[in-house]
Amino acid sequence: MSSTVGETLIDLDNEIAQLEQDLIALKRRRNGLLPISQLPPEVLSRAFLFALSFFKKGALGRGKIFPEDTKRTICAVSYHWRETAFNTPDVWKKIHVWDTSNIRYLDFPLKHMPENLPIYLEAKNIIRISDGVQRALRLGSTRPLVRISLGASETVVRRTFQDLDLRSEGTEVLKMKCAGLNSQDWVKVRVPCMKTIAGDFPQLRRLCLTAWALPRASELLAFSNLTHLSLERVSELSVADMHEFLGFLKRAGPITSLLLSFHPTHTNFPYGPWPNGITLNSLKKISIFSPNNDILSILLGAIHLPTDMERADMINFASPWQVGTTSGEVSQDASALNLAFSHTVPPPILMVKQGVGPDGIVKGSKYVAFVAQWNGTTRTLLASMPVVVVPQARSSEPDLRTLYSLPFTDPGGWLLSKLHTIRINVYTTFSFWETIARIPMLQKVGLIAWEPNDCFIRTLQGGLLNGPSQGETTKSFPALRSIEVVFSLSNRTPQFEIDYGRELANALKTRVNSSPEPDLTPNHVHEAHFYRCISQIDKGTHDLLSNVALDVLWTSKTSSEF
Repeated sequence: MSSTVGETLIDLDNEIAQLEQDLIALKRRRNGLLPISQLPPEVLSRAFLFALSFFKKGALGRGKIFPEDTKRTICAVSYHWRETAFNTPDVWKKIHVWDTSNIRYLDFPLKHMPENLPIYLEAKNIIRISDGVQRALRLGSTRPLVRISLGASETVVRRTFQDLDLRSEGTEVLKMKCAGLNSQDWVKVRVPCMKTIAGDFPQLRRLCLTAWALPRASELLAFSNLTHLSLERVSELSVADMHEFLGFLKRAGPITSLLLSFHPTHTNFPYGPWPNGITLNSLKKISIFSPNNDILSILLGAIHLPTDMERADMINFASPWQVGTTSGEVSQDASALNLAFSHTVPPPILMVKQGVGPDGIVKGSKYVAFVAQWNGTTRTLLASMPVVVVPQARSSEPDLRTLYSLPFTDPGGWLLSKLHTIRINVYTTFSFWETIARIPMLQKVGLIAWEPNDCFIRTLQGGLLNGPSQGETTKSFPALRSIEVVFSLSNRTPQFEIDYGRELANALKTRVNSSPEPDLTPNHVHEAHFYRCISQIDKGTHDLLSNVALDVLWTSKTSSEF
C-alpha cells in the first residue's frame, strides 16, 4: 500500500494510537451490552466470591493452586471481572496462609485492602514454622483482625505466640485446631501459651479449641471477656480434669454459648459427690456430646440452667449409641435431662424423630432425636439419645421388625408434663404410648401408620390402670382433640390405609365406651386427618370416622409437620 503524500511516521503513529483508543472504547461499549454488565455491582461481587469458592473446592486442590493465586487468576479472566474485583473489598478481606506460603502471597491482598476493612485469617494444617502466620497475626496491632482460624501443631503454636509481642484489640473470634498429630496423641497435648494468647487478644469473645486436651481453669479464666466457649473433640478426660472444669464454670463470666464435645475415655468416674448448682445466668445455647454417660450425667447434674433457656437457639444433649447400651443407662440420661431443666418452662410441642445422631450426623435407627418447640416455627434439637431395641420378628416389613423403647417413662417429668402436641415418627413400644396417653394436657397426636392395630391403636382403645386411686381405670389421652396420621410406608396398599382408618375409628369408639366419664358430645375428637393417601376413602370408612370426629380429612397431600 502506497503512503499518502505528506504523511510522516509520527502522523501514522498518532493515528494508530487513536484507533487503539477507539477500539478500547468500542469494546467497552460492546461489553456494556452483555447480560453480565446489566447486573448491579453488588450482585456481580457476590458472583465473583462464589467463583472463588468454586475454584477452591473444585478439582484444583491446594497443591495446584493457592487462594491468592485463584484471585489473581480470576482477575485475569476479563476486564470487567478485574475491574469489579479490585473495587470489591470483600474479595480481599479473607487471608489464607499455608506453611509453604511466601510473604508475597500476603502482600498481594494487603495491597488492595482498605486499612479499616475487617480481616479474617485462615491458616490450615501449619506443621512447620511459618513467617506468613506471624506476619498475618501482627496485622492485628494496626488493623481490625476480627477472626482467626488456626490449625497448627503444638510446636508451631508455641513458637508462634511466645515471642509475638502482639496486642490485637479488634480480634473477637479465635479458633484453634491441633494439627499434625494422630488421634491417640491428643490426650498428651494442651494448647501452649494460653495465658499469653489471652493477653494478645484482650477483647476475645469466642474461643473454639478442637482436638486439644482440656485447658486448665486458670487458662480459661484469663479470657476475661469470653461469652462463647467451644471445646470440641476433647479426649481422655480425667476425674481431676472434670473437677477443674466445673470449678471454671463456677467462676466463669457471662457465658452465653457453651459447646462441649468429648471423645471416648477410659476413665471411670465415681458416682459422687460432684459439684452442683453451677448457675450460668447468661446461657442461651448449650450443646453437650459425650459417648460416656457418666460425663453427660455429671455435667447435667452440675449446671443449673437459667429459667429462660427456652429462648436458646439450640439445646442438644447428645449421647451416642454404643454396643451394650442398656435401658438403665439411657433412662439415667433422660432423668438427668429432666432434672437439669426442671425449673424452666417445659415445651408445649415435641417431635420424636428417627435417625438423627449427634451434630446432625445420620446414624440410621440407632438414635432418636427429641425436637422441642416453644413458640413460632423455631424448632430446638433438645436431645439425641440411643434407644434400646426390642426385636419384633413377627413382622415381614423391615421397618416393623424393631420397636423402640424410649427413655422418658414419666408423663409428669419435665419434658412431657406440659405437652399439648406430640408428633412421633418412630415405631415405639406399647409402654411408651401408655406414657404418652397419661399426659393430662395432650390435645394433638401426629404419627406414622405402621400397621393396623399398632401400639397407638391399642393404647387409644384401652383404659389405663393405676389411676388416681390404686386399681382405678382412667381414660387414655384425656384431653385428645386432634389426630394426624401419615401413610409413609413404601409398600403399603390402598387396603392397608382403609383398614387403618377403620381400626382408628373403632378404637376411638371403644375408648369412649370404656371411659369412666362419658364425653359431652357424640363426636369425640375434633379432627382426624390422614395424609399421603394413595387410596380413595369409601363411604363406610368415612361414616365410621365421622361418628367419632367432627372433621375428617383424607388427602394425598403431605403434612407440613412430617
